Amino acid sequence: GFETCYSLLSIDLPNCEYVGDAGIGRCYSLSYVNLPKCAAMGSDVFVNCLKITTAYIGTSISTVCEIEGYIFNATSVKIFVPISVV
Repeated sequence: GFETCYSLLSIDLPNCEYVGDAGIGRCYSLSYVNLPKCAAMGSDVFVNCLKITTAYIGTSISTVCEIEGYIFNATSVKIFVPISVV
C-alpha cells in the first residue's frame, strides 16, 4: 500500500477494488482520495492522514470495516459514499 508515504498529496486509483488494513495510513500530507471502484476496505485505512479533506468511494463498495471512528481515525474528512452503503 501507501502507508507512511509522508509527501503523498492525493490518490486517484480508478481500478482499485480493495484497500487493506491501514493501507493508506500515516500519509500525513494526503488531502484527496478517489477510489471509484473500491468494493471493500479494511480497518484504519486512512488512520492519521491528518490533512485529508475529501474521499470519494465508488458505488461498488459493499464492505467497510470499522467505519465507526476507525477507518478515518484522526481525520476531518468529508466522505462521499453511495447511499446503498449507508
